[in-house]
Amino acid sequence: MRQESTFGKVIVRTKDGKLHRGFSKADFIGEEVRLIDAKGNQREFRLDELKAVFFVKDFSGDTQYRPVSFFGKEPESAWLWVQVTFQDGEVLEGRVRNNLSLIDSPGFFLWLSDEGANNDTAFVVKSAIKDFRVMGT
Repeated sequence: MRQESTFGKVIVRTKDGKLHRGFSKADFIGEEVRLIDAKGNQREFRLDELKAVFFVKDFSGDTQYRPVSFFGKEPESAWLWVQVTFQDGEVLEGRVRNNLSLIDSPGFFLWLSDEGANNDTAFVVKSAIKDFRVMGT
């Protein structure tokens, strides 16, 4: 599980489909996400313009990879297993913390269920969601 106070590789996806690669902390709070690119340039993105912030293992990914949509090795816990469908049709599955921040914040962290995928964690912006389903606990 990603430590929220450390920098990680991220891909910021805007609602218009653009990708921005760089580094960010997972402890961003407020209405903006700060991204630092490979040259050290900083850029802020407003949450209302984002689809999600993906914390990745590497920037290139694998276009041939086929996702696994369940937690095979995960023990039972107080987390929720959810499926998120974005406005653009992309579907992600993973777990979220079962607390009030899921309801009263502009977004939430989704720890993706597919351990073989490049995406590790995503900060999902609620305004980019078409459907949200709880699959289990």
